[in-house]
Amino acid sequence: MSQESPNAARKLALSEKYASKLKTLKSKEARRKAVNKMKKYKWQAALS
Repeated sequence: MSQESPNAARKLALSEKYASKLKTLKSKEARRKAVNKMKKYKWQAALS
């Protein structure tokens, strides 16, 4: 995966952002949503 699309890099950065947000989230619901988003972005980044 040497030639990463800028889109994949952006999605990876987004998943990192959600990962850092997780530490500050208090409610379980908000945390669960952030985890789902994070996984989705990571998965999409891996595909592209």
